[in-house]
Order: sequence, then C-alpha cells, then structure tokens
Amino acid sequence: MSNRQGLSASHNTYRGILFDGQNVYESRTYDLPDMLDRIGSGDALWPD
Repeated sequence: MSNRQGLSASHNTYRGILFDGQNVYESRTYDLPDMLDRIGSGDALWPD
C-alpha cells in the first residue's frame, strides 16, 4: 500500500509499505515540496 501525507496543496510526502504474509517492509519517506499536479498513489505504484 502507499501512504501520502498532504502538508499543503503543493507539498506532500509519500512512502510505500509491503506485507509479504510474514514481514512488513517500509520504504523511506519521499518529501515532495514543489508538486505541480498530484496523481493518485495507486497510479504511481502501478505494476508492469
């Protein structure tokens, strides 16, 4: 799953979280202070 925190309309943070049935893995938190246009976090993590 993904986690987005909206600090303002143009400043968000994102991170990804994965559970493999036994372990939880978390990505680092990415700080995006100068966003022009938000997309859904599901769009950003779409698998190939």
